[in-house]
Amino acid sequence: MENKNIWTEKEIEGFYNNIMRETLARFPVLAGYKDILSFVFMAFFRHGGLVRFDEYAVGAYVNPDRLKGCYVYNLFIGIKDRVDPLTIVWSILHEYGHTLQPNITDEIHISPVLTLEREADAWDRAENKLMDFNISPADLESFKTFRGARLQSYRDKILPSSNIKSITNQEPQI
Repeated sequence: MENKNIWTEKEIEGFYNNIMRETLARFPVLAGYKDILSFVFMAFFRHGGLVRFDEYAVGAYVNPDRLKGCYVYNLFIGIKDRVDPLTIVWSILHEYGHTLQPNITDEIHISPVLTLEREADAWDRAENKLMDFNISPADLESFKTFRGARLQSYRDKILPSSNIKSITNQEPQI
């Protein structure tokens, strides 16, 4: 992300305090991940973006926007049907990974294969950043399991095995 200097330090501090207070009030179990949350939240604020919860979305997402005349990324944290609050940490790290990528093209946007590659790259970037933090082996396994499930949802769009089996009456050959 390119540094935008849109917000003053006082504004950033206020945004940060508010979203951290809201996050820990909603999900007290995430207090042990405050360093990761802080990093991601501050990365968005320092680059002109905002961070909000989305009660209606299942996953986190980044929405590009123009604020104060600059192109910025806003982070929305979907919390609908979240069974494990820890997946919020993994999701926002993944969205941070997207901000490190070149802008998405129409070709990527319409191609399921290129979309899968872009998603995998964002997860790789998230995992690289995660290694900067002191996490347990169990947390790393949790991250990898969640990552695998999310990437599988993109693979299923390319080659839905259930559809192939019903059409051919055979298991797909991959």
